[in-house]
Amino acid sequence: KKTRKEKSPPPPLGLAVPPTTIVGTLLATSGHDGTTYDLVLDDGTFYIVKLPDCPNHLISKASGAVYEPVPIGGMIALGCTQVVLGSTTNTRVCVGMGSAILLQEPELIPNLLASTGEQTSGLSFRPLVVLLTADSCEGMSQPITPSAARDYFEAVAEMMQTCSYNKMTMDTEALNVIEIDFPRCDLLKDCDALGISDEAWIHTSELLGSDKAGRYSHWSIVVPEGSGCDRSWAALAQELLHNFGIYHGSRDSVEEGLCECHQLRSCWRDSCHQEYGDFSTCMGYGDACPSAVESYRLNWAEAVAVMKESNFDAGEWRASDVYATYVGPESAIIVEPNWLGDDYQYNLYFSLRVNKGGDVNLKPEFVGKVSVHSIDARVDARASNENGNIHLLKVMNANAQHIFTTFKLVLQVGSVRADDSISMSFCRYVDDPETECARPVGGDAVLYTSGGDDSDCIYRITGSGGVSPYAGDCGRAGDDSSDPADPAPGTIRGLVMLPSGDLLAAVDSRLTLLASGLLKVLGANSAADRDVELPVTVRGLAADESGIYVSAQSCILLLDPATFEEVEVLGSCAVAGSSNGAGSDARFEDIGGIALDSVQGLLYVSETETHCIRVVNSAFEVQAFAGACGANNNGSAGGSGPEASFSSPRGIAVDPSQGAVLVADTGNHCILRIAPQGSVVTLAGECGSEGSADGLSTKARFSKPHAVAMDPSTGLIYVSQMDGCIRTINTLTEEVSTIPGTCDSGTDSFYLVVGEAGTELEFRVYVQ
Repeated sequence: KKTRKEKSPPPPLGLAVPPTTIVGTLLATSGHDGTTYDLVLDDGTFYIVKLPDCPNHLISKASGAVYEPVPIGGMIALGCTQVVLGSTTNTRVCVGMGSAILLQEPELIPNLLASTGEQTSGLSFRPLVVLLTADSCEGMSQPITPSAARDYFEAVAEMMQTCSYNKMTMDTEALNVIEIDFPRCDLLKDCDALGISDEAWIHTSELLGSDKAGRYSHWSIVVPEGSGCDRSWAALAQELLHNFGIYHGSRDSVEEGLCECHQLRSCWRDSCHQEYGDFSTCMGYGDACPSAVESYRLNWAEAVAVMKESNFDAGEWRASDVYATYVGPESAIIVEPNWLGDDYQYNLYFSLRVNKGGDVNLKPEFVGKVSVHSIDARVDARASNENGNIHLLKVMNANAQHIFTTFKLVLQVGSVRADDSISMSFCRYVDDPETECARPVGGDAVLYTSGGDDSDCIYRITGSGGVSPYAGDCGRAGDDSSDPADPAPGTIRGLVMLPSGDLLAAVDSRLTLLASGLLKVLGANSAADRDVELPVTVRGLAADESGIYVSAQSCILLLDPATFEEVEVLGSCAVAGSSNGAGSDARFEDIGGIALDSVQGLLYVSETETHCIRVVNSAFEVQAFAGACGANNNGSAGGSGPEASFSSPRGIAVDPSQGAVLVADTGNHCILRIAPQGSVVTLAGECGSEGSADGLSTKARFSKPHAVAMDPSTGLIYVSQMDGCIRTINTLTEEVSTIPGTCDSGTDSFYLVVGEAGTELEFRVYVQ
């Protein structure tokens, strides 16, 4: 809809006007040729600006500066070498251009990107649909009835509402469809979009009255078949979103868009850019929701993470879990590669697409894969209706790695999980991706393992293989030996590295604090002020700045980290059960393991006999987290909350980068991953299938995994099994491997703890 101001009658149509300079606001028109812009003057006159060949930006040049695009909505002075009167009374055509000078930067054009007001909570549009009949035009007819048009508009509106996560809705009560007998066959034959629009508005205003016609927020014109407009109903979603600065989706036929025009930021369609070629979006030739970058421009989607030079060091691997775009608005990783310096031109958007929700008709090429899009960084940085030159650069399969050489970026993609999420791991480099972004391996790790229930021995294990006695004497729990070099203090039942760097060990019901950075001999020979007697037999330890958590069979004690005095009791050390509540009012049943999420202030608890995971918040309120607690509720089903099921879960850990919980599901012989909202998926192994095979993700096999721990600096997960085998899971590649020599050691491995760096090690993993 265009509002006209009163003005003097124009000269006769088709008359050439001498060269002149016109001043007005630059607007964009989707002329489907990438070369048409409008310049609207204060008196309401429209000048159609035809751009030459490839450029999709009107270019201006300041003195001594490089050519820069004129932003849409800006006030410009444009020199026209020739002006021809247009096809309607309100239009002129600038057929030759001289200089273009930006006089005033554009104000934010009201659209879904508005940061204030009603549109942040959603947009409800009231459309007017105008069906043009052309009975007097040879070879043209309008096959669409008003009823069919209404049905189609409502179907597209339903799709847009789904794709926008209910942020865009149509007022179906206000939707109106009218028919107009259109007399201008010449405009239809030439598909003169602006001319058709002007003429249709005149007749619509006559039919409805200008006041009533002006009540609609948007209006759409349906031209008859046989006209020069080669468009179909499939373009309706495109035309709707054009109102909000979303242009056609294109695809680079040359990977990473290494075409000359792409580098110059000036081409929309050329030999290597296929306009409409992005079949992953309705803005191309796809029957699916807008892409992640388009949704972000529309303010529908949110970023899971934004990576740039200030928060992303070279050589650093950064991992994030991303859900498929249909799941919810948090659906994209944004990379702003400003580390490229003067070569920084484009931002990248990474998203997972799955054929569900609004993407139910997504083409197979994109299903279960990661789509990578680029957008002009300058346009991406501001809210406007400018063309951001959005291109589909690449589609990546699951469990694959790719080096984006133009952006000095490496991406490792994991497998698509049952909850339609995927892990994306990024590393940026300066010169050589092979050396700077080498995958972490466990060869430099040092692990310590105890011999199990009947041993006080600690073994030393290296990540590359090799098992050797480190401290104590295996098989001598309860021995009264007083030799400090060969002690037998009892069974080691817990080991944790405190924030101070001190190592805390649980020996039966005692806690023994060891010197910083040095693993001393455990036992009765420790100094009295380093030995704490507890009223329970310890089953596990966890610690952070808030305190030391000590688990027994049916309770958890919180100790002051400075005095080791009891601060809080969770559950009852005398009465078992599995009920929620605050503090000592809650009940636990056969605690298998505990783990802290220090970022969120949460404590996770696995219950072995009742086959579930519980969570304790910072107010010491105990709640169900995953699985339905109950002695007979064992199983191996994924799902969210109580829909999931476990079988004797024991070891538990937290991935601090994701807030995800890792669980050793001992009875099912697999490793599970629980998202922060409670959805459970298999990370490694096949639940219900026992074995020892290494391999990729669920192709690997485990045998009674007992403990799990993660080193956040490398993304490596360590798993100990009851047969003594120590396994590693590389979160970048999802490969499962076995540390050589551990399966032949004859040791039973029960718990894993990742420790701080020693003087000779990058980190230590202690296993007891």
